Amino acid sequence: MPRTKQKAKDNQVINGLFIISESFKRAGVSDDDLLDTLHSIDFVHYFDNVRDFRNVDMITYKLSDLLMMAFLTILANGVNSFWGIADHVRICHEKYEKYGLLKDGHYPSHDTFRRVFSLISPQNLYEQTVQVFYDFLQSLEDLASGRTTYKQWMFDGKEVRGSGRREDCKNPKKNANVMNVYDSSLQTCIHSEVIPDKTNEIPTIQDFLRGLNLKNVILTADALHCQKETASIIAEKKGIYVFPVKDNQKLLHGEIIALLGKSSAKTQKIEMGKRRFEALMLPKRYACDGFTGMKMFIKMESVAHSEKKPTTMYFITNGKDANVVCQAIANRWDIENGLHKEKDTFLNEDRFRSAEKNTINCLAIMNNFAMQIVRIYQSISGLELREAKIYVRNYPMETFQKIASIMGSEKAKAKIATEMKKIKKLRLN
Repeated sequence: MPRTKQKAKDNQVINGLFIISESFKRAGVSDDDLLDTLHSIDFVHYFDNVRDFRNVDMITYKLSDLLMMAFLTILANGVNSFWGIADHVRICHEKYEKYGLLKDGHYPSHDTFRRVFSLISPQNLYEQTVQVFYDFLQSLEDLASGRTTYKQWMFDGKEVRGSGRREDCKNPKKNANVMNVYDSSLQTCIHSEVIPDKTNEIPTIQDFLRGLNLKNVILTADALHCQKETASIIAEKKGIYVFPVKDNQKLLHGEIIALLGKSSAKTQKIEMGKRRFEALMLPKRYACDGFTGMKMFIKMESVAHSEKKPTTMYFITNGKDANVVCQAIANRWDIENGLHKEKDTFLNEDRFRSAEKNTINCLAIMNNFAMQIVRIYQSISGLELREAKIYVRNYPMETFQKIASIMGSEKAKAKIATEMKKIKKLRLN
């Protein structure tokens, strides 16, 4: 079969934030469209709906005030300790007094912030932060997506390197690992969960996936997750799995190499930049080796930077469209570059010092929220990511106000929705 260049097709992996960005540019949303919302929403008290676990007769600071100060600190310069949050709040106290978050010259201590993060509910924090903004983005994305567009979710564990204790200390402890699920289409981390000490990533992600409807969702991960049970869960939930196959599945790995080798003339050949793919649709009665619904073998060769020889990888999937699957493979490490790397370099997550699981979970969610704000601002401002990060760092409250105003303005949402419908057939990936 002749090799063809990849072109836009009906079946595509949607890039929701790109579509939203294009719609926002065309909609011409003005400050007048947001004026009523700016005056009606109390942005400073955005965290009021997070449940407070404390005795109301024994508190000095409102929970929502503490969370807002911590969040603005994270947006402004990242944070690597509760000392860092407390120091930032104390040094910038005039700003926080202006916002009404501090009064009478009192400042919360690092222990106050530590206790809050160790005891609040991670799920409740997620529902009141990331989930609210994610629902808004999904409502817009739905206007541009159809039956032939697919969302891509990626899952991968991330070690928080400051969360352990040295081997030579009294109570040594390994660094915590956090399982993250990343919606690449909307560049949002939709789930973070600290992996229990006595288990690993595999059962953690399986438990999460069991509660979802995965129709029109492509899920990618590293070779660790090429597991029959994981594939079965995804297939039963109507999702599409795309897994690399390495030595952890030696028989399957050898089977793929052998079959592709003798069936080269039957493969669909696709090029995407520096990547070349060969996709082989399996016969209907082909044994699935325990991987529910497996329909295709894929070989990928890629040449990166100065490498002389291409890197070769093999994949399995229950998907039927080779173009869509190859798009997903090409995007599969966006969770590393678009989320994990940014959380470490921009927000200093890897240098945060805490060994308490609930604290680590809540901090991960706060950092996910911060990166979500950066990505949304990048989308609505038209700035490059590096420029958006600079703006957010210097004007965190203004950024938050602008985004929340757009979400709350019916006039602005109507304008954006109109443009979303107009560009529905625009290339999505």
